[in-house]
Amino acid sequence: MLNLCRERPLDVARWRESGPAHFLAGLAVLVASAPQVDRGAWLALAEALEPGSTTVESFQQWLRDSPVRASRFLPMLAERMRE
Repeated sequence: MLNLCRERPLDVARWRESGPAHFLAGLAVLVASAPQVDRGAWLALAEALEPGSTTVESFQQWLRDSPVRASRFLPMLAERMRE
């Protein structure tokens, strides 16, 4: 997932091939919170994968259900993006 998130440009088709839309949309919303990314592009990707995924309620549910822990994932992603 880290490698997928550091790729640019954001390719909706590639993301769709990488797993369940709900999971990937939540991941895109999570990445949108990172300071070094284009927030609008990541939120647009999330909405393209699953409409409504950028709502607070949807993202809160994703955070509760997801195996991804933001406190670990975002620092690892920042490290990869610096490479």
